Amino acid sequence: MPETPDYPAAREPGCPFAPAAAVRTMTRDNPVGRVRIWDGSTPWFITRHADQRALLNDPRLSIDEKRAGYPHMTRARAASAPHHPALITNTDPPEHTRLRRTVNGPFMVKRVEALRPRIQEVLDSLIDDMLALPSKRPTWCRRSGCRCRRW
Repeated sequence: MPETPDYPAAREPGCPFAPAAAVRTMTRDNPVGRVRIWDGSTPWFITRHADQRALLNDPRLSIDEKRAGYPHMTRARAASAPHHPALITNTDPPEHTRLRRTVNGPFMVKRVEALRPRIQEVLDSLIDDMLALPSKRPTWCRRSGCRCRRW
């Protein structure tokens, strides 16, 4: 049986977005396992996307942070949970469904797609402004992966 690693795990210096070595090891060797958090409890730690999606649709699991045994990530979150209002991110159906319906409209595919031309216009303008700074062009092109022919 694999050792139960502490979570969150320490990250190596370098890219702040790179997962910690312990997380990479769990993803490879034990993608559905347990971790030890601040209070000594050992909640499940699921590293594969397909498993995460399946769990998000499983009605046996709860996101209700006010339920006994909920694995709060910090002592402060555990202490403040009883005072949090009901939100999409901390309620289960049917309350979650009711709240989601109240905000879904602006995020419908048709509405988001209607925003695409304006978003593209703003983005193009920002990139043009950024590239207009002569000292920054090569750096930004390298960082963004842009294959600027001029540089």
